[in-house]
Amino acid sequence: MAALGYFNAVSARKLMVIASNQIDNLIRSRDVTRVRVDVGTLPALALKRSETDLERARASLRTVQNAYQSALSSLAMTL
Repeated sequence: MAALGYFNAVSARKLMVIASNQIDNLIRSRDVTRVRVDVGTLPALALKRSETDLERARASLRTVQNAYQSALSSLAMTL
């Protein structure tokens, strides 16, 4: 049982790293999109979509962080 809890915690931690990297990439993408909107090569809607994608990724990170904390709590209870 403890092994399963450990692997759940490790898995959740790796998902947190992935989600964090995704946020970093989306921030860079949003910044590029903002510049392209400012110079007129993209419509303003593209920036709104980019910002929406970023907020979704941030919400996903919070969900993964909660899952990680839950996995740690479950692991602690089994030990």
